[in-house]
Amino acid sequence: ERQLQANAQLAHPNIVRGNGTGRTRDGRLFYSMPLLTGLEGLRPNLLGRPLRIARPLRDLLAGLEYAHQRGVVHGDIKPSNVLFDEQGRAQLADLGIARCMAEAQSEASGVHADLRAVGMLAYELIAGATAVQRVPLAPLPPGTAAWQVWIDRALAVSPPQQFQNAREMADALDAITGPARRGPDHAVAPVQPDRAPKRIPYTAIVITAIVVSAGWALWGNQRAPEVVSDNVPAAL
Repeated sequence: ERQLQANAQLAHPNIVRGNGTGRTRDGRLFYSMPLLTGLEGLRPNLLGRPLRIARPLRDLLAGLEYAHQRGVVHGDIKPSNVLFDEQGRAQLADLGIARCMAEAQSEASGVHADLRAVGMLAYELIAGATAVQRVPLAPLPPGTAAWQVWIDRALAVSPPQQFQNAREMADALDAITGPARRGPDHAVAPVQPDRAPKRIPYTAIVITAIVVSAGWALWGNQRAPEVVSDNVPAAL
């Protein structure tokens, strides 16, 4: 509950905003948040497209940099905790909750774990394959060699080889793709809200029917024009 209250103080465009916390009548803790779109809904627009993938990665790293500077780590970055708003901006959900659970179970969790998780997510989107932490990963597909060094550092086990913070990781990403590139080949398609289909007013349908009926009536009352062919002798 204290972690949820602390999360409510984090105000950043790449961190899901908490609307409030409370308890049910039987004492169970809950919190509310905006209704956003999950990563799975946009995965087809991202898979195997590194330049498009760069934008949500940059968003996530910006959110992590803000949180880490305030002493908050996520602890469980995975596809289900990456959400998108209507502008296609990536946001981190459940910030810090997994860390509390990890601490209760004496499991390691911290800044490097968050950065490594972003690297795992990037690998899965670029390679189109699930990344397993304890198994050597296959090289990235052809045409993405520039990303390989970045992925290797993101997933490195040795501290000297790792990114030291989210800003360093984001700067290295910019060195590959260029800072904040935009455009149809680089942006994630915005999430559009559901819209009800437009209904044709009943009055318009009635008026249209009357006009069509009148037209048919007028056409039927006209005499067909006489056709005289040069090849047929005129009737006597």
